[in-house]
Amino acid sequence: MLLTRALSNEKEIRWVGSSLEDLLAFPITVRKAVGYQLHKIQYGIEPDDWKPFSEIGAG
Repeated sequence: MLLTRALSNEKEIRWVGSSLEDLLAFPITVRKAVGYQLHKIQYGIEPDDWKPFSEIGAG
């Protein structure tokens, strides 16, 4: 798995606090939709619906 990740340039998801547990509390259809969008982000593809957080600044 690590070799595949290194070759594919897939970015790691770092879950903070209870974020993973919170996501897992949603229905499966929501988890699949979120997972698909996160997968796109991991490969540098823009998600379908997003807005910048102007309060946070550049990432």
